[in-house]
Amino acid sequence: MKLSYLIFAISLQFTGFILSQSSFTCADDWPQINGPSRNGKAPQEKLLTTWPKNGLTKVWTHSVGQGYSGPVVVDDKLIIFHRPGRQYLVEALNAKTGKVIWNRELPSEYSAGGPDSDTGPKAVPLVYDGHVYLFGTGGNLFCLRLDDGKVVWKKNVLDIYSSPSGYFGSGSSPIVINEKLLLNVGGKNAGVVAFDLKNGKEIWKAFDGRASYSSPIAFEANGKSLAFFVTRLHALVVDPDSGQVLGKIRFGRSGATVNGAMPVLIGKRIFLNAAYYVGGKVVEWSKGQLNAQPQTPNDQFASQYSTPVAVGLNLYGTAGREDFDNGSFRCVEISENGTMKLKWKREGIPIGHSILVGKQILTLDSKGGFHVIEANPERFNQVFTTQLFNSKSRAMPAIANGLFYARSNAIRGKGELICLEVGQRD
Repeated sequence: MKLSYLIFAISLQFTGFILSQSSFTCADDWPQINGPSRNGKAPQEKLLTTWPKNGLTKVWTHSVGQGYSGPVVVDDKLIIFHRPGRQYLVEALNAKTGKVIWNRELPSEYSAGGPDSDTGPKAVPLVYDGHVYLFGTGGNLFCLRLDDGKVVWKKNVLDIYSSPSGYFGSGSSPIVINEKLLLNVGGKNAGVVAFDLKNGKEIWKAFDGRASYSSPIAFEANGKSLAFFVTRLHALVVDPDSGQVLGKIRFGRSGATVNGAMPVLIGKRIFLNAAYYVGGKVVEWSKGQLNAQPQTPNDQFASQYSTPVAVGLNLYGTAGREDFDNGSFRCVEISENGTMKLKWKREGIPIGHSILVGKQILTLDSKGGFHVIEANPERFNQVFTTQLFNSKSRAMPAIANGLFYARSNAIRGKGELICLEVGQRD
């Protein structure tokens, strides 16, 4: 198994669940992993009505170093977290021009080892209430001020909680629920930890289990906000106020495997998926219990790190493994009783990350290709495709105010962050 390829970046219209995140920013911002609601949807965006035959208009470019951490956008600031040298570098750019507003070097405390050849950060930044929260590959957790990049607090959670670093260091992106910063830490009796947003002090710790590269989501059930985590070998429902683990099921496999994709809320259920002969699983939180349908085989939906988007009761996205070069784009239906059915698939589209805008899906694949695909449960219809990079592109993209932001992997220490025009702009 070529684990060096296992990198991650990594429909809330459903019955019984309601998104329970506080309002982060403007409706058309992209302030955290997988968008404003962590579901890969950009409801305020409007795409181009005609896609250019000669390729997309490139607005600006910016050089970046190592890492697989995708960009986030708040107001006119784009935050990018990378490693151009021995230290991490977090930069705030003007989202419309690419001009550097501020930058800040941060200690990395991570050296690649084993299957990992990239020393940069994997987790996507989170912007909340005027602050930027960053989780480095070596376990460093940082809080910076959004306006000038000044460090407010920092700590190394791997050291504090004696957490193993995993195959590729740390890479799960944090989440804010009920004014607490929750993180998949993976320590002894500290699998999940809640921190104070203002000073980084521990509020609670829970669960004895290692961390994954999957990032958590939030939902509301019966008027209460809950957190859903996928760890190394389990899926958990956690009370964000007390840290009590309310529900737990086994998900994943021991050995040289990881859980990289995020959970997806669809209908009244939650969809999980992973490669390495794990497959997909549909779970439901009902009457205080976490119930699961039987795990499905890889031939329906299983991905190394891709998170699909939900439209009604259908999931769209890429499945497969990058190291096996067997990527495909798929539509899978989750029935009313929670079973999965493959509606269609199109071979030959490398695995990657997808964003839903209206009735179209923007997919950035791991080989640098960009695809616009119709969200149609009856058939595959590719509206537009072009090549953005001639190198790997594993980081999750972002979209804000008609602009699409994508990052390539570093070759000989240098990669590229690009801004492309894909929709209507202010």
